[in-house]
Amino acid sequence: MTEGGGARTQDLFEVPASAQVRQIGGRGPLISRLRWEHPDGSTVTWDSRQARKRGFVEVLRDGIVHRIMARPAVAVRLRRCNDVSGASFFLGGALFTIGALLAQYGATGLSAVDWTFLIGGFWFSTGAYAALVQEINSPRRIDAGGALAAPPWRWWAYEPRRPGWLAAFVLFCGTLAFAISLVYAFLTSLSTRQVDRLIWAPELAGCILFLISGQLGIM
Repeated sequence: MTEGGGARTQDLFEVPASAQVRQIGGRGPLISRLRWEHPDGSTVTWDSRQARKRGFVEVLRDGIVHRIMARPAVAVRLRRCNDVSGASFFLGGALFTIGALLAQYGATGLSAVDWTFLIGGFWFSTGAYAALVQEINSPRRIDAGGALAAPPWRWWAYEPRRPGWLAAFVLFCGTLAFAISLVYAFLTSLSTRQVDRLIWAPELAGCILFLISGQLGIM
């Protein structure tokens, strides 16, 4: 554990004062995994994705792996965020596919195609925001009752040192960049330069942000 690591890890998960951090995992400043040891010899492993998506951390005691689960209210909130995010991405992707088919085969007017893409973009942004909210409200400590506890519910927080937050935030920004192009697509009589600046440039920025978000997620 590096000097100053205690302050860094406490920003991610509140390790008990009596425990000793044994391992810090991640890439560079992004910490996504912690392992600490209690005086009784048991070790606890916090994994960013497991805690956020599934609501548990693993405990190894006497060679047997146990799970510390989130309290029911916390687990329900995490599951709802996950469901909203997954359903929104599904709807957005489906509408993008329908819009592409309508445009390809000329089955309807250009306005209907633009509206199909715009509504799909709304659901894509909703899915990305739900994923961000899930990370913001993920469990941060083990309470006195021995269950995972989350902070008071928040709709926004700035936490760039949390890899889950950073990946979700960059993805959300990417969806907003695409939304800009989807709105400007309704404008008519745009010059070539205006099309490049108002439609293609935001789409390029959105693609780059999506790639960065995916890389952060892998890290």
